[in-house]
Amino acid sequence: MKLLIHSMKGVRAVEPENIIYCEADGNHSKIYLNQLAEIDKKDHFVATKNLTQLTDLLPEIAFYRCYKKYLINFKYFLEFDVSINSIIMTNGKQIKITKGKKKESKKQLLNYFEIST
Repeated sequence: MKLLIHSMKGVRAVEPENIIYCEADGNHSKIYLNQLAEIDKKDHFVATKNLTQLTDLLPEIAFYRCYKKYLINFKYFLEFDVSINSIIMTNGKQIKITKGKKKESKKQLLNYFEIST
């Protein structure tokens, strides 16, 4: 099911499973997609919703807020690097995890992979 997300240009239809991660940008959010339209000049688009509003729209089991600034899609998880306390996504992005969320992040990750297999 596609979501309609208001962007700086208008409204955009997005498949939640194509979202790699979202990054807070003040009252807006940058949404990084696995597949962008050919008209896109950047690797993301800017939504007019903040990260909390996006969190409410997206499926809870697949998406996880691992840091106040990031909401990740476990589908694009590559590695949990404990040496740098970061989750590495399939696009190479390293997303820091707060020390207080390290155990919770591992638990959520394991839960996602148990359910999706």
